[in-house]
Formats: sequence, C-alpha cells, structure tokens
Amino acid sequence: MNKIASVLSTMVSTLFFSVPALADAGFYGELSLGLTQNSGKLSTFSTIANTNGALLAEPIAETVNLSGDSMSAAIKLGYQFGQYFAVELGHNKYGNLDGFDIDEFGDAVIDKIESSSSTVGIKGLLPLFDDFSVFARLGIANWDFEASSTNSSLPNELVLIKGDGNDIYYGVGAEYRIYETFSIGIEYSVIDMGLSEAVSENYEYLSYSGTTTVDYKIESISLSLKMSY
Repeated sequence: MNKIASVLSTMVSTLFFSVPALADAGFYGELSLGLTQNSGKLSTFSTIANTNGALLAEPIAETVNLSGDSMSAAIKLGYQFGQYFAVELGHNKYGNLDGFDIDEFGDAVIDKIESSSSTVGIKGLLPLFDDFSVFARLGIANWDFEASSTNSSLPNELVLIKGDGNDIYYGVGAEYRIYETFSIGIEYSVIDMGLSEAVSENYEYLSYSGTTTVDYKIESISLSLKMSY
C-alpha cells in the first residue's frame, strides 16, 4: 500500500505544479453511494490461570475470517484550484459486516463489525476531453469501528471491541460533467483499519488474560453526484 500511496502522491504533486490557471476554481459538494467489499480477521489469544499463576488449560487461539458486501455512503466538501487540483473533507459510512461460524465446541459464533471514517485529502484531476476527467484521491482517514461477538453457549455475554485510528486512504476514478455545475462519477477506493486490544480480569480463584486483534480492509465501488458552485 505504501508503494501505491507514493505513486499517487507523486502524480498529484506533478498535477499541482502544472496548474496554468484558476478558471475552474470553486467550491463543490459530492454525494456518493456504493457497494463495499469488506474483509476482516478477528483473532483472539487467551489464557486462564489460578491465583498462583499456573495455567488451568492450554492457551486458546482462535481466528475468525469475515467477508461480505454492504452498502456505503459518503459526502465530501472540497475546493478545486483550477482544472487539476482540489482539497477535500469527507465523511464515510461503510455499513455492517456480519459473520457466522461454528467453533471447535460446536457452538454458533456471530460476529458483527460496523465502521465509518472522516477524511482530509487531496484530489488530482487529469482532463482527457472537454467534459471527461480521470482523477486520483489520497489522504488521511480518521476511522472508527465497533466489533462485537456472541456465542450460542453464552447468549447473554457480548465481546465488544471499539477502536479508532488514522490510516492512508486512496482511490481512483473518472467523472463526466453533464451540466456546467453538475458531474457524475465512478470511483474505486481502499482503506485499511486495524487495532489490537489486551484485556485482563482477576477473580477470586483465577485470572483471565487475552488479546484481541482486528484487521479490516474496505474496498468500495461507488457512484457519485457532484455539484460545483
């Protein structure tokens, strides 16, 4: 991903320094709806010991792979400096990813991940015809997600993980101006999220410790309507 981000950054920088005029300068708003491919991995490693520190059982390591489609929506506000360069703020909702699995004890495990992000970035455009352009986006996403897991053997127990962080997002696409102030577009975009959380609980006769790691990748194909003013 770092190599792709470097290429996009170089391309956008080249476009920026080649801007000849500000004829197309102005603010714009953009609304996008799309289909998102979610792929996630939820890994846990846990141990149970007595008060003397002796393990009561072998450590348990489990990994659940999640994948599926969801609907996504995004809104962006930006300012375009001429034909080739723009800066943007955005907010994205990626929908829900639901997973179902049977563990080694034959119990049903239901997992769910819900995520969103707020973004700040740059957009480089390359006009190919009078009203048709291709573009690349690159920026920083402040993301957050909530992952939950329930087990049929303990239906009233819920494992909940909430996390947030910052990562690079990038995208490529094309747009067509149908009127002076309206454009339609299509885009492919990618963002990776991930966190690790440690939990430790002490009881009267035993102690529990565990680490949960979440790796989550979002790939979206979206259609957009852009209004310039």
